[in-house]
Amino acid sequence: MNMHKGIDEEAKKWHLRVEQPFKLDDPDKNWTDLANYGAVIIEGEMTAAAIEQIQNINPNVIFLDVNTNIRGCNIVRNDFI
Repeated sequence: MNMHKGIDEEAKKWHLRVEQPFKLDDPDKNWTDLANYGAVIIEGEMTAAAIEQIQNINPNVIFLDVNTNIRGCNIVRNDFI
């Protein structure tokens, strides 16, 4: 929760808008909508194929608390310290 709050607070400082276009379990999501954003922040585990699909739509992807070794991924992990 602190990571979400920190993202929102920092975005406000830089006059950036944070939106949630859809959740992964939403039945009517449109993946191509991700191309309309300057960056995509994703929380949660995903398959390598899903990550590649998202990177093909928008190469500016940041993952929160994801354990992956996929090349080209920017990952922010919390060590809870």
